[in-house]
Amino acid sequence: MQVREFDPRSLDKMLPCPFCGGEAELDTAQDYRAINGHFGKRVAVYCTTCDADMGTCVEDVPDIHPNEVIERWNKRHKDTP
Repeated sequence: MQVREFDPRSLDKMLPCPFCGGEAELDTAQDYRAINGHFGKRVAVYCTTCDADMGTCVEDVPDIHPNEVIERWNKRHKDTP
């Protein structure tokens, strides 16, 4: 499985970490180990300071687009009155 191509300009739109304000980075081939012990790849945005991250397993969502993960990382809770 291969991750779909994306526009590198979207990296400029990544917001800082919502927890510590650190710089965010995108990894389109991050390794992970599933509960069943198998290894796989995921598309993830992570903080370079506090290690907060958000990602999607490519095996679960084969057509995941990196921009979708960036959009989810950028979502912030809006205070309601």
